[in-house]
Amino acid sequence: MWFLLFLLMILLGYLTIARWHNDFHPIEHIIISVFLGPIVASLVFFGIGLLNIPFSPRNLFVSLTVSCLLFVFFNMIKRTPNSKQIKIKVPSFTFFELGMIIALALLFFWVLLQDVVWPPFSWDVLALYDFRGRVIADYHSLAQGFFTSQSNLTAYNYVYPFSTSILHGVIYITGGANPKFFYAFFYLGFVGLLYFCIRRYLSRLLSLFLTLFMAVTPDIIFPSTIAYPNIAYALLFSYSTIYFWKYMRYRKNGFLALSILLLPLSTWIRNSEPFWVINIIFMTIYFIKNRQILMIFAMLLIFFGIREIWPIYQGHIFATSGQIKIDPPQGFHIDLTKIPESFLFTIKYFTGSWWQYFLILFFAAISSWKKVLRSSFLIFWFISYLGISFLGTYFFAVSFSWWNQIGGSAERVSVFFAPLLLYLLAVIFPDTKNERFHLKIKLGNRIYNLINKQ
Repeated sequence: MWFLLFLLMILLGYLTIARWHNDFHPIEHIIISVFLGPIVASLVFFGIGLLNIPFSPRNLFVSLTVSCLLFVFFNMIKRTPNSKQIKIKVPSFTFFELGMIIALALLFFWVLLQDVVWPPFSWDVLALYDFRGRVIADYHSLAQGFFTSQSNLTAYNYVYPFSTSILHGVIYITGGANPKFFYAFFYLGFVGLLYFCIRRYLSRLLSLFLTLFMAVTPDIIFPSTIAYPNIAYALLFSYSTIYFWKYMRYRKNGFLALSILLLPLSTWIRNSEPFWVINIIFMTIYFIKNRQILMIFAMLLIFFGIREIWPIYQGHIFATSGQIKIDPPQGFHIDLTKIPESFLFTIKYFTGSWWQYFLILFFAAISSWKKVLRSSFLIFWFISYLGISFLGTYFFAVSFSWWNQIGGSAERVSVFFAPLLLYLLAVIFPDTKNERFHLKIKLGNRIYNLINKQ
């Protein structure tokens, strides 16, 4: 039964962006559906939980079915006919391309095997994410009474949104024994979408190589096999940024819709990271520059309409649960001695895991500064992430005595840097078929002129 529920989640994800299906490659659309569906479904289940509707298998299936029908109705409203149909062509692969495709497939199945064979075992997962899922499964509800029964644990139980815990819970409710398979598909989305995003700029061989380069990175594989929500957060946030960058280039509404949807959904996974502020600022700047003022209001309405669901619920829980014990900060104050320490911490933990990516981009950049300047808006956008990482680290450094113990968390949070750096590399230094074609023409003309002179 749990497998049928998972298939219904995928259908929900497919229908969510089906209105703009012509803007995506069919395989790209399927990959998006596999990870978007469960995240949207968790929000739907949270909604029926707020209505005090029990999480019975029947209610879970009915709620997803109704959600799918609503998206079918949405896709039929004022739909502009589009005769352009994308057809899947089976290309002929070279030996190296086929080898990299097989390697990527084996990596995915290895991650999936790790997730299917081994149940949740890491501390944070057992103590929080999966624990909440098992309680939700036992109570067939959001289990507010249980989670608030001990005041010293209430703040911990509600520190992060229920998204992944709800997914764990519904799998247990429908007869599943191990919900970790979700994270293998988050890994698939994180890796697979990179290929389709950079393929517009690079050759197939180079696109596959960079995709494989990212796929084998330990800091990406590790959270995918231990059921940490960081991989889901990195997936949603990074591709929210990338698809908006793609929208800036190609002006396809599907890219914009997906970007605006993924950004608030990333806060439904983890709402403590402030990186979304950077996206809101730069997206607003872009809309103002292009005189799309109404899009600013639409974006903010969708974003805060989804993002504020958890803070409002969390605030209600804390207000009605009596005294909540939270580790208070020491109080923010200016401490100049913490600035160099915070800077070194940011370099070590936020960028240290991705030094290969930065190195590749750096050497490519020094080869042609003109191309870098043409993409200065995107580069400044990315640098702003580093800036806010430093500011966040500095805030922790002057507010909490244990600030230097969060290195592991910083490394996991920075996973979203990887696809952004590789996408920037592809955008700044494209190797498209058109460029190679024109290069061949130029070389051919030069050779022809040399022959005629002789």
